[in-house]
Amino acid sequence: MNTSIVILSSGDEVIGDMVVFDDYIEVHDPMYIIDGEVGMKLRDALILSDSNKLIFKMKDVITFYKPTDILVEYYKKAVSYSSKHTKAATQKQIKYAIEDLDEMMHEENDAFRNIMNLLSPGSTKIH
Repeated sequence: MNTSIVILSSGDEVIGDMVVFDDYIEVHDPMYIIDGEVGMKLRDALILSDSNKLIFKMKDVITFYKPTDILVEYYKKAVSYSSKHTKAATQKQIKYAIEDLDEMMHEENDAFRNIMNLLSPGSTKIH
């Protein structure tokens, strides 16, 4: 596998370890190249995935090329950091979001039950 930059017809630029096939390419450990306010950044393209590769049909690829050595070094460090820290933090955030959603749903179910009890025939709570 060679670390390459892929430019897609969507305009996205992706860096990763690439394997070329006849009709498609696989990009392992892909990261989007993003122009930030203070320069270029790399963002994990699979932050929410269990997979470590993206597959692009050749018809969606404009070109691909070898990046500079310094960019490859930055990419390798970004992949390592993302796999050790960013993905773990994202998974924790999702876990907390699930817990918050469960709590909200439980509270709404309790409120709905209370309203239904108040509206049920024979309820002595409404005057």
